[in-house]
Amino acid sequence: MKTINAEIYNKLTGLGLKDDACTLDEILDMLPDSIETYRYALVMEKISESAYKCGYFDGLNAYENLKYFHSVESKNPADAAGRLLAWCIKNGYVKVEDLNNEN
Repeated sequence: MKTINAEIYNKLTGLGLKDDACTLDEILDMLPDSIETYRYALVMEKISESAYKCGYFDGLNAYENLKYFHSVESKNPADAAGRLLAWCIKNGYVKVEDLNNEN
């Protein structure tokens, strides 16, 4: 499980991002490269002139069809990645460090 910095996470809200809170690169760095022991790999793709998809595709079936385990579409790539990050946190694939936890 990937752990992300709580200060960066605090820039995120609900299922999306505040306006320009994080760059696309910052969000992609917070997402795990893969989930479910490397079965599902992270993908960001432009699916039309005005739409992007960010999600985890089934790497075991990559040569058949691009089958997604979970994906999010948006007109903005940072929004799609941010909503995918929110999903990963909600489903336990990304942990937010506890600011009150002293190690």
